[in-house]
Amino acid sequence: MSPDLGRSASVSASKMRYQMNRLRRMAATFELQRETSLKKHATAILLSLYPDGHLQERLLGGVWFLARYGDTLPDLLIEHAAQECPGHRVLYL
Repeated sequence: MSPDLGRSASVSASKMRYQMNRLRRMAATFELQRETSLKKHATAILLSLYPDGHLQERLLGGVWFLARYGDTLPDLLIEHAAQECPGHRVLYL
């Protein structure tokens, strides 16, 4: 074998190692960003459901909604409760 062939193989192996390490770094960075994004979304959902670590219905009483939206709120709630689909429903006020 010629020495040039050995050097060429060594250079090729070095380039392959560099590319594999680069791919590993890119995959690790992507995974870290994905986990961070998922954690941020999960925290936002938990803060929406549990403000100050408590359930919403225990933290915000019905009187607060009456004071904010007035006497039309009970009529609106009755109207939406009378619909045919039972279960939880989101009302945008």
